Amino acid sequence: MLSCCCWICDILFLHPFPTPSGVGFLFGGLDVVNLTPKQEKFAQCVADGMSQADAYRTAYDCGAATKPETIQNKAHELMKNGEVAARVKELREMLTEKALWSREDSVNVLKSIANDERNAKPAERVSAVKELNAMHGWNNKQIIDHTSSDGSMRPSPTRIELVAPSVKHDDDAD
Repeated sequence: MLSCCCWICDILFLHPFPTPSGVGFLFGGLDVVNLTPKQEKFAQCVADGMSQADAYRTAYDCGAATKPETIQNKAHELMKNGEVAARVKELREMLTEKALWSREDSVNVLKSIANDERNAKPAERVSAVKELNAMHGWNNKQIIDHTSSDGSMRPSPTRIELVAPSVKHDDDAD
């Protein structure tokens, strides 16, 4: 059985088992006959977001003595393999379809709150618009400078002088 380097198997391939021919594996109804187990593991790792070099190290159990240039070249060559590249694309598409919550979902929910004049409170509508603006990067960046005037993080000492009010006496009127 293929061991996985990521959570993709938990989502897509809950019950891997050998095909009747004994070649390849059957994952979620997809027969991965054309890839070796190491190629499949590499494809899953790349689809899960690993760099090609890291995916190659994981799938092919590269030792510490293996030069980074060698790993990068072999990973690049592996991705040039049409069957591997197609499998990575297929896995990414499957992950996109199975995503629990997308950016588009967030925008749609926030948009419905912002446009709901009957049921949403004004503060909820304003909050939804603020969040939509933040998601799209339309808010001005707020920069807070915590340094004092001398460039340090120490607060400058505050000097308070107490001054007694001048009181005018009646005998001073002369």
